[in-house]
Amino acid sequence: MIRGFDASSVQGHIPFADAAKTSLAFGIFKCWTGNDGPDPNFEANVLGAETAGLVAFAYCFAFPLPEKAGHPGRDPKEQAKLFFDHAWKVCPGRPIFVDFEWPEPKDWAKWGCTAESISEWMRECCEELTRLCGGIAPIIYTYPDWWTHVSFADVSWAAEYSLWIASYVTTTWPTERDEPFMVHPWTDWLFWQWDGNGGQRLPNGVDADFVVFNGDADALRALVRA
Repeated sequence: MIRGFDASSVQGHIPFADAAKTSLAFGIFKCWTGNDGPDPNFEANVLGAETAGLVAFAYCFAFPLPEKAGHPGRDPKEQAKLFFDHAWKVCPGRPIFVDFEWPEPKDWAKWGCTAESISEWMRECCEELTRLCGGIAPIIYTYPDWWTHVSFADVSWAAEYSLWIASYVTTTWPTERDEPFMVHPWTDWLFWQWDGNGGQRLPNGVDADFVVFNGDADALRALVRA
């Protein structure tokens, strides 16, 4: 499995040259948060990663909330446009990763959400991103507990998209014998965030989340179409 990591401005300055000397081959970097705004380190992270020879991708954290007067940007197509505008100009020709893990189910009533409303919001957002990206579909990130709650609604549409699953079932880099905890409707995964709890660290000692890609180096590079 090809090894990589994901990071945001939380990690501060990342020693990409040192990371490239290890087994890390790619980075997935936070670009945008809902209708709030950009990650301030996104462009610098992508530039630093690519200069060091790593494959760089963008991820955006979604706010799948019902539309509400006085709260612009809640519409799924509006958020998809924000994601596209800021990710595509820095990482053109490659899938945009969309992070679906919020709001927590215990807070759904507060935000006016249901499993049905969240599922429909995600479907519309992903369809719009695919259209904006010229047919390049986004990759869905989620974790089992959150997605299981959403799965009380119909999530069969999600099978059209590749999965980046967060599943912390191992404390060492996964091998081909290892598998994450899977969620419906997927039967396979493309990326697996196996460490997100402070286990692994970057070469400068800063904590990050670590990921493996379910394929070889050629398959990883093939995701970059520009």
